[in-house]
Amino acid sequence: MTLPDAILDLYQRGLLSSSFKVADVYRHLRPVFAETYIRTALANYAEGGNYTKSGNKPRFRRVARGTYEMI
Repeated sequence: MTLPDAILDLYQRGLLSSSFKVADVYRHLRPVFAETYIRTALANYAEGGNYTKSGNKPRFRRVARGTYEMI
């Protein structure tokens, strides 16, 4: 399961609120993903991030520094 898919799963199960931080995600996914990867991937999968610039669909929206929401 990719990190964006794991975050979506947490959100759908009610374990993440509509607005979440790296620490919120890390609390649930620390055995699987490193904090540095979560921080980087959230930024890259957000609107305007590196992964989205290469044609991938954005999965998150940055609402404040270090705070994201699902799209």
